[in-house]
Amino acid sequence: GQKAEVSLPDGTKVWLNSGSTLTYSTDYAKDCRSVKLNGQAFFDVVRDSKRQFDVSVGDVKVLVHGTAFDVNGYGDHSELEVVLLRGHVTVVSALTDKLLADMKPNQKAIIPLYDTDKCILANCNAQEEVIWRLGKLKIDGEELTDLVRKMERWYGVKIAVNNINTTKRYWMTVKTESF
Repeated sequence: GQKAEVSLPDGTKVWLNSGSTLTYSTDYAKDCRSVKLNGQAFFDVVRDSKRQFDVSVGDVKVLVHGTAFDVNGYGDHSELEVVLLRGHVTVVSALTDKLLADMKPNQKAIIPLYDTDKCILANCNAQEEVIWRLGKLKIDGEELTDLVRKMERWYGVKIAVNNINTTKRYWMTVKTESF
């Protein structure tokens, strides 16, 4: 249930959500700035016109052009989401180099993990989408199974649900409340 803020060698700031890992090579920032993510992270990338920054999540790569954005790529989700707060990013298939999305601020790219050559690009309120990094968990019209998964990750616990209608939708924002 813990979140972490880290600084990369080039000064880029990364906020990792609970259950997430970020890896990069020991020669990071010498020729390129590549990281690999499992889970969810918010990136505030330092601009560097000579060395591109990119994030690999499974079969998808996010190419960054000096920006702030969020990537949600937990392995137990059916889709990967990229939310752009400011700047410019492109999302490509790591397998085919096919362009999936050329994003502008306040857009969300949704890529189904069963078919990483497809992408839905939608407008969003990026500030609300990345509110988790400020210590708030936002549930917005989600079914109970998704709510439970988010709360399990948020609090670092296992939740058992029995005899409850799982098709109802829920809305809430959790701030500093203990479980």
